[in-house]
Amino acid sequence: MQWFKRQSRGRKLITLAMIPLLIICLCAGLARMISPAPEPTATPVPPTVTPASTAALTPVLSTATPIPPTLTPLPGVGEVGQRVEAGGIALIVNAVSTTEVVGDFWKADAGYYFLVADITLETTTRETAPYNPFYFSLKDAKGFEYSPAIVAPKPQLQHGDLSQGEKVRGNVAFEIPTDSQGLILSYEPLVLLGGYKPLKVDLGH
Repeated sequence: MQWFKRQSRGRKLITLAMIPLLIICLCAGLARMISPAPEPTATPVPPTVTPASTAALTPVLSTATPIPPTLTPLPGVGEVGQRVEAGGIALIVNAVSTTEVVGDFWKADAGYYFLVADITLETTTRETAPYNPFYFSLKDAKGFEYSPAIVAPKPQLQHGDLSQGEKVRGNVAFEIPTDSQGLILSYEPLVLLGGYKPLKVDLGH
């Protein structure tokens, strides 16, 4: 009987000792039930970068072939040996030559020479037209203009009037720099209200 009491007392002690443990387990279970479940961590997705259109970065190269400007020859411009006519008169430059001395004493300055044009003039559709060596002028590619020299190799062109159908021939000389290029000879009678037009000839120098 006494042994049974000891057993009962021992069981009571064990039971009392287990009560706090049961309470702790129960509280832990309730805490887990009450606490919200952790949200899943989302993995960040990198933004999609759309590359810029390469068409906007590629320069457009024109394949068109440039058209050279059309050079229109001036009216009345001829060449040596060619007849040029306008305003009722005609001009032919028969030949072109150069020399350093004209006559017996007329010598070109240093760096200059005489350009001599052998010319023929004719009055075509006019009753009469004047002629004169000083109606001529010479211009180079740089834009410098030269007047005829006082003298020229024989036969030197004189001055006067030509009736319709008449012709005259002679030499006209110009003292110009030795490096002159692109020489254009012009002829136009200096008559006020005469209605003459300039005649031009490329001397090929």
